[in-house]
Amino acid sequence: MHKLHIVLLGLLAPVAVFTPQTLACINDYVPNHKAIVASRNVVGDLTKVDLFEQWSARRDRLRKETEAGGDYKVRNDLASALMHTGAPKAAIQILEEIERTNPALYRTASNLGTAYELSGDPNKALGWIRKGIERNPESHETSEWLHVRVLEKKISGMKVSSWENDTSLLGLNFGNSATPMPPTTFPTGNSGEPLTLEQVEAGLKYQLHERLQFVKPPDEIVASLLFDLGNIIALKPDGIGMAQGTYELASKYAESNSDDIQVIQVLIAKRLYMAKLANRKRSSFAGLLNHPVMLIAFLAIVGAISLYGIGKIREFRRRRAITQ
Repeated sequence: MHKLHIVLLGLLAPVAVFTPQTLACINDYVPNHKAIVASRNVVGDLTKVDLFEQWSARRDRLRKETEAGGDYKVRNDLASALMHTGAPKAAIQILEEIERTNPALYRTASNLGTAYELSGDPNKALGWIRKGIERNPESHETSEWLHVRVLEKKISGMKVSSWENDTSLLGLNFGNSATPMPPTTFPTGNSGEPLTLEQVEAGLKYQLHERLQFVKPPDEIVASLLFDLGNIIALKPDGIGMAQGTYELASKYAESNSDDIQVIQVLIAKRLYMAKLANRKRSSFAGLLNHPVMLIAFLAIVGAISLYGIGKIREFRRRRAITQ
């Protein structure tokens, strides 16, 4: 056997057990911080509320203006402040009075729908939200169809355990695999028109921004809506990694000991795992640097290949010199 071959085998022997598959198994993963930040910016847009005046201060100011003879617009805004400070029943009294004195206003109907929902009366809430849609179907960026769907589920006693076919609150089916599949059926809008996935996404973002101001976790309806939004984001060209932040928030809202919520918990956990995995990139060289033994093995392989190549070049030159 050629001496160079003996040297080569000697160099390779200590690392023979490190096959490419073994190397892959212990590679480090480096977080894709840019994608993670982008995914959480979606959540930031859902939860951010710019207040120029604290709700309690606004309530007190508007109450004084009302007592001083403020018009229906002032009283409407007072009702809104009361809802934000935990007094929806007081808001209902004001709004019902506005409906009597200044009937057929869109804002009154919409606010009464929210106030009745917050006070625990989804039936009256649904009636007023539908009346609001009749008065102004373009309001809230045409997203009130989603509010109707939520109230209908509340009235029917929605249980997440009914997700056995993986069909969400909005009737969207993204499948039960580790990554979502495009749904084939979609909800209808304010006028009964079929919606696109982009329109559903816009509606979810608008309605969730409003709902998250009032509803704290856990809440299975919000968890369901966030999960739908995460799945829609995951279907975009940037991939499932962009949905990580939304899935994380959905998981937070799904935290409950109830057996009814366990189905959605499993689905969210499955997709969240895939989103996190997508936001981590394989870095073989970083893995080698963090493992001295692997680094020595890698350098030995490189050195052996280099020696073998040098030997072949020298042998070729020697043979050419002899033949000349």
